[in-house]
Amino acid sequence: MFTVEVLISIFILFLVVTLSATSSKFLNQILKQQERYKTLYSTVFSIKDSISNNICREKNTIRGEMRGLEYIAKCTLLKEERGFQKDYDFENNKEISGNIGLYVFGLYEVELEIVKYNYKLSYVINQYKKSVKQ
Repeated sequence: MFTVEVLISIFILFLVVTLSATSSKFLNQILKQQERYKTLYSTVFSIKDSISNNICREKNTIRGEMRGLEYIAKCTLLKEERGFQKDYDFENNKEISGNIGLYVFGLYEVELEIVKYNYKLSYVINQYKKSVKQ
């Protein structure tokens, strides 16, 4: 016959084995998820660096693949303004100021989607170009 002490020790042993197996399984899941996110985020930053210079100047939508991950990036113009410039009108003896500069500055929103993970990211970039003065 089993005594109370033996039953309690068997119960404690059962709990220890169960908790260690569960924690081991949970740890393996976390490690797999960490590796997945590490690959995803490093690829996202690489994609962002490679497309940010050209996406809004050349095309509004880019589809591509990097490191086995297919991506779609879309650029949308949020606002565009000429540079602010101060000038002096000698004929009328007054100072002229306003958005009359030689450069046109644009603020763009880029939406990046990683198809495999259904991961979406949006960020803002600014670009400028020289324009003919009006």
